Amino acid sequence: MATQTTTTTVGQLKVSAQDRPFFTLDELIKRRALELGDAPLLGYPNEGLLDFEKHSARAVDRYVDVAVQKLQHLGLSSDSQSDNAPVIGILAHSGLNVVITIMALSRLGYAVFLLSARLQSPGIARLCELADCGAMLTTSSFHPVLAEVQEKRKLDILPLLSHSDYYGKDAPVFSRAYDPERESTKIAAIIHSSGSTGLPKPIYLTHKSCIGAFSVHMNMRAFIKPIYYGNYSLPLTRQSLVQMINCVKPEIFHVVPYVVKLLAETDEGIRAWASVKLVLFGCSSCPDDLGDRLVKNGVYLVGNYGSAGAPAKVLRTGQLVGDSKVGEWNTTEGIPLMIQTAVTLGALPNLDEEMTWLPVDHAATAILELVNAYTTPQPSERDTDPDLVYHILNPTRFHWTRDMLPSLAKAGLQFESLPTAQWMDKLRKSERDPKKNPPIKLLDWFESKYGRTASANKGVLAYMTEKTENDSPTLRGLSDVTDVEFITKLVERLKARWAAEGA
Repeated sequence: MATQTTTTTVGQLKVSAQDRPFFTLDELIKRRALELGDAPLLGYPNEGLLDFEKHSARAVDRYVDVAVQKLQHLGLSSDSQSDNAPVIGILAHSGLNVVITIMALSRLGYAVFLLSARLQSPGIARLCELADCGAMLTTSSFHPVLAEVQEKRKLDILPLLSHSDYYGKDAPVFSRAYDPERESTKIAAIIHSSGSTGLPKPIYLTHKSCIGAFSVHMNMRAFIKPIYYGNYSLPLTRQSLVQMINCVKPEIFHVVPYVVKLLAETDEGIRAWASVKLVLFGCSSCPDDLGDRLVKNGVYLVGNYGSAGAPAKVLRTGQLVGDSKVGEWNTTEGIPLMIQTAVTLGALPNLDEEMTWLPVDHAATAILELVNAYTTPQPSERDTDPDLVYHILNPTRFHWTRDMLPSLAKAGLQFESLPTAQWMDKLRKSERDPKKNPPIKLLDWFESKYGRTASANKGVLAYMTEKTENDSPTLRGLSDVTDVEFITKLVERLKARWAAEGA
């Protein structure tokens, strides 16, 4: 097992196992076992709602090796020479055994196709056809619907592993030889759209794209990342959700909109949501009235993922600011509220921070340009690269204190520039009524970024924009966002809004 740090020496250079890059999801699991050892990695209830058993990173790695052996006994072998990872589906109600099975299939080199337990046979058959899935791990409750699928296409039915198949058991450490760079571009997992606009469609995730997403962890503990899973064998009720939140005290809670609505139906539920730093929902939209009500009651609600089945690549936006024509900017956003402290406190912080701002109208134009890039008849990298990501942000960075503060002063704001710690102290002592002093609403957020509890500075996170600039003339030709004329538009518009709001 990968439980010890190994060192390779080249002259005086030593490279520890923890410093080596990883290319696949399985390498990520093994790295966590190496780094965390017996520290808890995930928690899952044994039988009830709150009797969480914590499983260490080393134990999870061992479970996966045992599960690999069980899967091999079912006839699933590994093949590192194929250009594409073979696809195995899982149709089952979720649980720790499903999580371990996913990891074991990944260790064997398979792409794991996760199908919704609510799908009917036509949807399953179509998905299997599109994803070239010829085998399904499942439980007996799904045999009837899969029998209907087998009437239309060949599909091998295999028994899903149970918790007893791997828990408390040992197996030889499994390893397979492969080219890491090549393996990273293979499909790791397949999810699918809901099918609300037609038959569901597969959505492919490579090892490379998954690892890129997982590396952004926000330094928070979550139900899905140590990772706590609810007991899927118990009914999901409002009271059980409140009890789980009070027990685990997660900082991030990953949910679907139905769960958001379920808990939001009572004041107790809304207070429970508000106790979580980030409520992250996905798979479908959240009704506007529900989202507005939760946000007004202090819930930090964020939409993460949804699909209408339309072809798409990843568009990741950076910091959007007021438009370039009139400077209209939402006064309730973080940066406008910080700028407002020039009025409410008479001061702005001397942040040692680089930023990248993109006027919202330029962002909208860039998105249209990137979408229209797909209408060109010539095949290109856009059509074949599964990991293509467009970073829609200003390629040119500026320094807040050296570049932006002088422009804000020239734009008509009168303020004292203070060291960040002094500015924070001034904010803490300021008027607590958010109607008179709107920036106080984000005191906790400012504390997390610049206060005593702020995480250590890890440097600038820079995103590559070359591909985006290549396909977006707008981003190639952006003007300087610290230009005094543009900043004056923003400041004048913000001042007008502040005056209208009585702040």
